[in-house]
Amino acid sequence: MPSIQRHRSGIPRAGLNAGRLRTAGRHSARHARPAPGGAAYGTTTLLRLHARTGWRPLLGWPLGLAGLVVATGRSIVALYPGESDRLAYAASVSVSPGAVAFNGKWTDLETVGGITTNEVGFLGLLLFPVAGVLLAIGRTRREEDSGRIEILTARPVGRLAPLAAGALAVAASIGLFGVLSACGLAAVGLPPGGAIRYAALLASYALAWAGIGLLCAEVSRDARTASGLGLALVLAVFVAKAVIDGAGWRLAWATPMGWLPEAAPFGSARWWPYAALLALAAATTALAVLTAARRDLSGGLLAPRSGPAHGSARLGTPFGYAWRLTRGAALGWLAGLVVWGAAIGSLTADMTEIVRTNPQLLEVLGVERPEDLITSLTGTLAALGAAALAVQGVGRLAGEEDSGRLGLVLAAAGSRRRLWIAWGLVLVADIVAVLVVQALAFGATAWWATGAAGDLTASLGAALVLAVGALFVLALALAIRAVLPQAAGVVWAVIGWSAIVGFLAETLDLPGWARDCSPFHLVGQVPVDDPRWPAVGGLAVATLVLAVASVAGIERRDLRRG
Repeated sequence: MPSIQRHRSGIPRAGLNAGRLRTAGRHSARHARPAPGGAAYGTTTLLRLHARTGWRPLLGWPLGLAGLVVATGRSIVALYPGESDRLAYAASVSVSPGAVAFNGKWTDLETVGGITTNEVGFLGLLLFPVAGVLLAIGRTRREEDSGRIEILTARPVGRLAPLAAGALAVAASIGLFGVLSACGLAAVGLPPGGAIRYAALLASYALAWAGIGLLCAEVSRDARTASGLGLALVLAVFVAKAVIDGAGWRLAWATPMGWLPEAAPFGSARWWPYAALLALAAATTALAVLTAARRDLSGGLLAPRSGPAHGSARLGTPFGYAWRLTRGAALGWLAGLVVWGAAIGSLTADMTEIVRTNPQLLEVLGVERPEDLITSLTGTLAALGAAALAVQGVGRLAGEEDSGRLGLVLAAAGSRRRLWIAWGLVLVADIVAVLVVQALAFGATAWWATGAAGDLTASLGAALVLAVGALFVLALALAIRAVLPQAAGVVWAVIGWSAIVGFLAETLDLPGWARDCSPFHLVGQVPVDDPRWPAVGGLAVATLVLAVASVAGIERRDLRRG
């Protein structure tokens, strides 16, 4: 009998026993043959495999996040060189409930280190959880979905080795971020002790969310469900933190995001937030281990519900097919952003009361109405969410193509042009619906809180202008997928840069051309400023051109599979 060929990494190639290997991977833990070295046997080998095959995200996330933190610290050192400048900053920010709601209750704002923590605040509160969750799911559940774990565990590999290797790879990636951030912040002029403590705080925060990501990966049956669950938890915790901080409640202990400012890394350092974050990481990782030890391969605690015995006739149409596969993400983003908008809108009166009584603060913020600034920030976050929804929707279509299912659908009925256009139009409707409903939720609750009907009008106007930018991102994602499917990840870089421009442009002192690389900045900071109508028109034309190019491109190339 011919022997199984082996790759240099030691993974068996397809051969006469391939069917036996795949069958072995499906056995539950109690029937699987125990590995010779215990449940974690083979962890080192799998860790080396992660380093070889998953080095891009494992290096990309720490390099990007460390670069953002260090660049912010460098800008703060240059922008606030004197004590009087820092005192003025502390006086203006500390009395702004809106800034506290978005960034957190950071202290020591009369120091460059304290200002750095506050300016990193908003994006840091969201980016580090997203990084931890996605890295953890990518190294565990996504590997399992691909089938690689099934083949690996058919060899003498411990049942918990894939989880252990994934967790160690993520921990090493986050540790690299901590080292780079500490060295970089000290190099740009921040106090070395504070730089080390702040980098350790952010790394502990990311580790805590990585543990949550590992747990989500184990309880879910696929990476898409796990990612949705993890990101929903991030948004829910952030909304809770924003409400607590915006209302001025003394409940910093209530959420992990509220623990960060309590550490005061550049002032009177407190160590309990570090311990709490590491304890959360350990507890969630332990729960993930217990779940992994008891579930079947490709299984999970969240079992999918049974579908109807007969499919709806609408599923046989391109629009029905597109809506069926994108509605989960659309409804999830809609629910999350509506809750976010309603929560912030209900606090608008409290957020703006102090600012209104301080004309100098209005001059510093560069606005005539403080409500406009809150509307702009809330709308920008909603627009980023709508753009992320668009890219997720295109990614769902890409997954159907890469799996071969799209080829089967097209073989049955319909043309790829009809399906492509229908998919794009469904995503257009999703984007507009998310932005408009979120604007209505924010505007209506702000109107109820302040008694000013103009808040609703301003919110809807901002949503419609920002929708142009989100639709441009959708058209760009479709065009890249149609023409250069291997470069589809570039669109996420556009969203990331737009987030940096939206919330850190002034801090980083970005030049005008760099800010205009964000489609949401290009159309204007509405309603603080008037819309840039030439830019809105130009972006709309570019969106149409990209949409047409995507249809032409998908018709000219072969499907990747199927």
